[in-house]
Amino acid sequence: MKARHLFLATVPSLMLATSWPRVAAAQSTLVVVSVRDSTGAPVLPSRIDVLGMSIFALGDSLGRVVLSKVPGGRRTLQVRGIGFEDRQVAVDVVGDTLRLAAIVLRRTATARSVRIAVF
Repeated sequence: MKARHLFLATVPSLMLATSWPRVAAAQSTLVVVSVRDSTGAPVLPSRIDVLGMSIFALGDSLGRVVLSKVPGGRRTLQVRGIGFEDRQVAVDVVGDTLRLAAIVLRRTATARSVRIAVF
C-alpha cells in the first residue's frame, strides 16, 4: 500500500518537472529591432533597455539590437544613442520572436567644435 502512495505522489511531481522548461520557454521572447536616424542610417552606438528590468542590449554595426529573454506582456523600451534624444517605446511582447519596425531617433543639438584653453 505504501508503494502505491509513493507512486501517486511521484507521478505528479515528475509531470510538473518535465513540463516546467516548456512553460518557462514560452514566457520569454526574443525582441529584434533596428535603431536609425532620420535619414535611415544606423545609430552607432545604440542601447535598448527594458524599463523596470535588468534586460538590455547594445546595437551592432548595422544598428540592429537583439533583446533576449524578454517576459511577455506590455513592456516599455528605453532607446538611446550618443548624440540623439532618448526615446521610450511601448510594445506588446508575444510569441517566441518579436520583430519590430525600426525605431527612429532624433539628433540633439551639439556644438561643432570645442576649444579648451590651458593656463
